Amino acid sequence: MSLAFLVILLGAVLSEAVACFLFLPFVIAIITVTVGAPFMTWFAVLLYGLQRRAQPLRPFDATKHQLDAGRR
Repeated sequence: MSLAFLVILLGAVLSEAVACFLFLPFVIAIITVTVGAPFMTWFAVLLYGLQRRAQPLRPFDATKHQLDAGRR
């Protein structure tokens, strides 16, 4: 029983070592996707908000709104 456990444990350690060498180049890509995607979404929303904030306000036209309300 303990020999089987040691064989399974050794197999797991070896497979993890092989997986580390196989997937090590992907670690940077995985971190970039995990961190970059939410950051870029936040950055896009931030830039949109700053762009909207920089636009001047349009003057309020009461007659236009009264005509609009009269049509409904």
